[in-house]
Amino acid sequence: MTDNASTTDNGLESGSGGVWVKDGKLYVKDPDDDNVILSVAPCEGVEVVINGAVATGGTIIREKDEIVLKPLTVEEPGSYNIKVAPDYLSVKLEIVPGTTTSYKIVDTGPQTNLRLRTVSKAEKKCPCALVDILQALSEKNITFGIKHGEIAAILDRVEEGSYLIAEGEAPGETVDDRVELKFNAGQGEQKIDDTSDRVDFRDLWEIPSVDAGTLLAEKFAGRQGKPGRKVNGEMIVPPKPVPCDIIPGKGAEVTGDGLRVISKFSGRPTAKRLGKGLVIDVEPVFQKNGDVDIRSGNIRFKGDVVVRGNVCEGMIVQAAGKVNISGMIFGAQVAAQGNITVGKNITGSNLVAGGNNSFLSAIYKHLNALQSDLSGVGGIISEIAGQAKQKNIKTGQLIRHLIDKKYARVPNLISEITKMSEQNSFIIPGDMIDLLDTIEKKLSGLNVLKISSPGEFNRIIADIKDVRNNIENMAQDKANITFAYSVNSRIEATGDVKVEGGGCINTNIKAGGDVSIKGVFRGGEIHAGGNIIINVAGSEMGARTLLKTESKKKIMIRKAHEGVHVQIGGRSASIKELQNNIKAELDDEGALVFS
Repeated sequence: MTDNASTTDNGLESGSGGVWVKDGKLYVKDPDDDNVILSVAPCEGVEVVINGAVATGGTIIREKDEIVLKPLTVEEPGSYNIKVAPDYLSVKLEIVPGTTTSYKIVDTGPQTNLRLRTVSKAEKKCPCALVDILQALSEKNITFGIKHGEIAAILDRVEEGSYLIAEGEAPGETVDDRVELKFNAGQGEQKIDDTSDRVDFRDLWEIPSVDAGTLLAEKFAGRQGKPGRKVNGEMIVPPKPVPCDIIPGKGAEVTGDGLRVISKFSGRPTAKRLGKGLVIDVEPVFQKNGDVDIRSGNIRFKGDVVVRGNVCEGMIVQAAGKVNISGMIFGAQVAAQGNITVGKNITGSNLVAGGNNSFLSAIYKHLNALQSDLSGVGGIISEIAGQAKQKNIKTGQLIRHLIDKKYARVPNLISEITKMSEQNSFIIPGDMIDLLDTIEKKLSGLNVLKISSPGEFNRIIADIKDVRNNIENMAQDKANITFAYSVNSRIEATGDVKVEGGGCINTNIKAGGDVSIKGVFRGGEIHAGGNIIINVAGSEMGARTLLKTESKKKIMIRKAHEGVHVQIGGRSASIKELQNNIKAELDDEGALVFS
């Protein structure tokens, strides 16, 4: 039997019937009209039992039927999993919460065909307890780095996810020995100038070269990482650093601390792997197999240069040592601090051996003047240092004031020294390069204000003096040039010039020592500091030919054509007719005599 309720309370009119729900109970009132059928249909979350049988769909009911509504509670079990990382450095708890869903039947008004309605409420439920987690960790032998507080918070939150519940200590990173090269170890490096829209394709590549005493490489010792610990308590020992020794070659040496390699002389630095070490060396000779042309680029090297080919038009070969060229030189420039030897002919080219004496003389003069003026400044500072200190005048301010008021040519001297050095950058020594850097940082413009003490200023003056003396010594070095034949060329050597082949046509020769020509010298000039020995001088057509040397030196010609001009010291004479086996010199009275 169903519960009955007042028809008035449920809005039923007299004689009518219906089915309704109130406070979770089903009520039925039979209608007076037998043709009216009442029914009830279950819905999710509620079980309808009619006369002891569970209704699965809409069912006809009468007031006399026994009907029970049973709201359901549905349990969905959750899950959890403890996952240990393969490296045993972490443990994660993967959790999926369970749910408990409760249903409540919604009240309805009287209807003839009632479909029940429910509302549900779901609550999350943790699938495990703290004791379960700790037991699982114990079974997996997890003893280190357990995050007890985090585990408790996870169980309180009851949210699906993967959570870190234990963490080991990773070992510290091991750093291997490292060697840092201070030069480009390749065949050469490409020079890029983003400031210019003009490209000289002859000068795109630069051969690495260094001066004596240059830092070539530096070693940074490695270190073993700090030991770590796995979550099962096992220690993790990091690998030992991979050693890398620096091994000096014949052109390099290691400093006392074993961490730096210094070049012993000028040349081309190299680095080669040898086992776990790195061999650092300096090769004093750069060898070029084949021609020096636009494909190879210009050669500028701080050592000796050997070219097994020709030096082609427009190219430059510069060396801080000697230059040996097996082929020809045409339309090119070759400069060396040492001797130059050319196996074949020279055409339309310039050769300079031993440095440009005019440059060395000029730079010496300017350095001497700069040292003199700055020494004057230093002397005044020494005299008034006490007064300046009392008035709180800084050293840099005092130097700038004295230069402006008393030594006004100093800025111009610095400008000229810098300009000349840039134009002859390759032949200036390393200490001159360092001095230029000091001048730029300490003496140019407002930078002079950075000088903090008279001692610092005096050290700059001492550096200028040392470089000046070095330049003076360079000017005294003798370098020779030897070649077979030349046409329309300029030859300059601080030592001797030897022409071993056909001779020279329209060539100017300047030598600090002797000049000897086995062939002809026809057209051009010879200025020698020593003796001049020529097989044939001048031509039948009277090509202008000047032979000039210093007093107490001799000029010897096996065959001299008319028009050859001879000068020894301040005395000169011209050959009036073809003569053989001439020896010209000054006698005891200083007169030019021929014998």
